[in-house]
Amino acid sequence: MPLRLFLPLLLLFACTEPDNPDALTVSMPVATLHSQAGAQQPVLKKLEKGAILTDLGQVSSFESAVMLGDSLYQAPWVKVRYKEQEGWIWGGALRAPGNAAEWLLQKQTICYFGSAGDTQRRRWLERYAQLPDEATFDLGWHEILALRDNMMRQLDQRPQHGDIRQDDNYAWMQALLPGFVYQFPEGAAYPYLNADYQYWYKIAQASKGPQDDTLLQLYLRCFPQDGIESNFPCWVFQLSATNSVSLLGSGKHLEILQAITAAEQSAPLFQSEYKALKNQVMDDILGKNRSYWLENEKITKELQAILRAQPACLDGYDLQGIEKRIPMFENPKAFGIKTNLRTGE
Repeated sequence: MPLRLFLPLLLLFACTEPDNPDALTVSMPVATLHSQAGAQQPVLKKLEKGAILTDLGQVSSFESAVMLGDSLYQAPWVKVRYKEQEGWIWGGALRAPGNAAEWLLQKQTICYFGSAGDTQRRRWLERYAQLPDEATFDLGWHEILALRDNMMRQLDQRPQHGDIRQDDNYAWMQALLPGFVYQFPEGAAYPYLNADYQYWYKIAQASKGPQDDTLLQLYLRCFPQDGIESNFPCWVFQLSATNSVSLLGSGKHLEILQAITAAEQSAPLFQSEYKALKNQVMDDILGKNRSYWLENEKITKELQAILRAQPACLDGYDLQGIEKRIPMFENPKAFGIKTNLRTGE
């Protein structure tokens, strides 16, 4: 668990900034230089506000939290040189020249995702500052999704996973990647960055070519409430912050499968995204432990409608699965399937 320090609410910045791009300024009344990263490590020296340090580029693999007033702030430790002495100082006690907020974000990115993660993030921002056409959008979209997924996987696998408190402050991750929304689901050990499809739709509309527009329109159709990626697309009914049941029988599954088919035919650039969405819909239909909000008759009716329509996005395995699923709803209890949950039965 990150070590917690309790300091006064006096995070003030120096009035002047040194010319050295690696120079850092102590911005708190008093800060301590330690032999190693961490508040419990031996103190080498106390530094007063305005002291000039040199950033040596190393960042701790953990953060310490500081209570400033009523808010909890987190920052990693940074290796520095003060005159001829090297040591570690809490990053939140420092101000960097230029964009101080971006400097701290870079240090936090390195802390959680390593130098490689920070390099990939900055490279994406430089390479895809503009997405002028659908082909560039395709490249940038796939790269930033892969970067997000890799970062979230690293975050979930951190050694401190079981020790994180719900009041820990990870709001800095909102600035990590453009077009993603910081959310901290109830019961989760760490936050998650979910795609803001409204943001990306505006980018797609401004680019040349219709295919990226088609992709984002499909996503917005799947998440009509707020346009933000979540575990609760339009074909499920949300029961709680973490649980849902299928809305099979409402017509939403057939509607989305037909929309996927139309998108595949008119905008083939994003086949992997269409396949992933199709698989999500089919998992909701065929999932072994899935429960259903509506009654058996409506569920069977929609499944039969899907078989009649045979959306082209479905393969033979999908259709065969639906054919085998239909008879189960004649006596769902015999197969351990729960239906008609909306009545509370």
